[in-house]
Amino acid sequence: MRIRRVVILSAVLLVALFIAAISTAQAQQRIHIVQPGETLSGIALRYGVTVQQIAAVNNIVNPSLIFVGQRLIIPGPEPPPPGDTTTYTVQRGDNLTIIARRFNTTVATLVQLNGLTNPSLIFLGQVLVVPAPAQQTPQPQPTATSPHQPQPTATSAQPTPVPERVTYTVQRGDTLSRIALRYGVTVQELVMLNNIANPN
Repeated sequence: MRIRRVVILSAVLLVALFIAAISTAQAQQRIHIVQPGETLSGIALRYGVTVQQIAAVNNIVNPSLIFVGQRLIIPGPEPPPPGDTTTYTVQRGDNLTIIARRFNTTVATLVQLNGLTNPSLIFLGQVLVVPAPAQQTPQPQPTATSPHQPQPTATSAQPTPVPERVTYTVQRGDTLSRIALRYGVTVQELVMLNNIANPN
């Protein structure tokens, strides 16, 4: 009788631990809706996780087969609360060192905030969580010499947003270099965004 009671208590404890683990995992998950032209490798790159992690969480047997509108669970920690952070869209020529210097932080902090697995691999248009800049005290405005003279207005130094990614259907005679030139990007960016094994 005592052995049976111990077995039942052990089973209850295991179930409770399993439920707690599931709750913790769900609290760390994000949802991504698949857009036209997206691949699992591109989505994994955007969120700083691996294709295998996304496939495992979503029970995907064939990682090459996803469809538009599909809801994917993205594993990993949620971004920190927005109070102390803001977002920055990666621009052409950026790397984590440049972005860290721009926001007065470190590469290690950016890696931690965004759950990046490879600090050397970020892509054009990727949205990164960055520390919010410290509030600066406003500088006194110079006195106007004339009551009708317009006063200069302070503008916030917000990064210029990068346009949303678009899809392009390859036409007869197209090359990657020609397409890259048309859209103002590099061949390497096209290869990385589209997971092209052979750029030729």
